[in-house]
Amino acid sequence: MMRKLISCTGALAVVGTFAVTVYGSNGDYVPDWTFKGSTLTGWHTVGAATWKATNGEIVGTPTSPDGGWLMLDKSFQDIQFSGQFQCTGGCKTGIMVRAEKTPAGMKGVYVSLTDGDVTSYTVTLDANG
Repeated sequence: MMRKLISCTGALAVVGTFAVTVYGSNGDYVPDWTFKGSTLTGWHTVGAATWKATNGEIVGTPTSPDGGWLMLDKSFQDIQFSGQFQCTGGCKTGIMVRAEKTPAGMKGVYVSLTDGDVTSYTVTLDANG
């Protein structure tokens, strides 16, 4: 099972935000689904961040230094992800793919998109993110 997660974590200032816009296709790829909404129906949060959607843009604001995750409820077998990220206040951001539930929470591959730390990590999250 694969889930797409978006994180808003780390050293974000209280006024710092993170935004992602998910666009349609790349090249000849035709997506099964593209986020274009103004509601987060079909998503749920884990951890300490607030999330909102407006005109196809998702904005997350951490409510503690630990930040939080926005998880898409629907699973996909194979994904192609395209997005634009904007961070303010020295934030850390990324996406998690190949996530799966564990008895204590979940595990997956976190792809860091933080300036100076663009790499992948195997991570384990507890139930609180």
